[in-house]
Amino acid sequence: MRTVLPPLTRLATTVAFGMVNLQALLGISTLLYLVPIPLAASHQAGSVVLLSAMVHVLITLRRPSTAARYWRQFTMRSTQGPKVG
Repeated sequence: MRTVLPPLTRLATTVAFGMVNLQALLGISTLLYLVPIPLAASHQAGSVVLLSAMVHVLITLRRPSTAARYWRQFTMRSTQGPKVG
């Protein structure tokens, strides 16, 4: 799967997973410290960044890479079968 994904999509997913970890850390620490306003605001801002990162991942997945286009052409040719007559 790693070879099929474009480099931009791989980078976007790495950033998104990093943001998921940061968001979880902010949420847990917000609860442990009994919801201080600056930490709670950081958690809310992190949710906006996480949503934006996930939308960016979806946008990069919308445009098929060259490998995906060739794969689609190959599968279309193989499912049509040989032409008779």
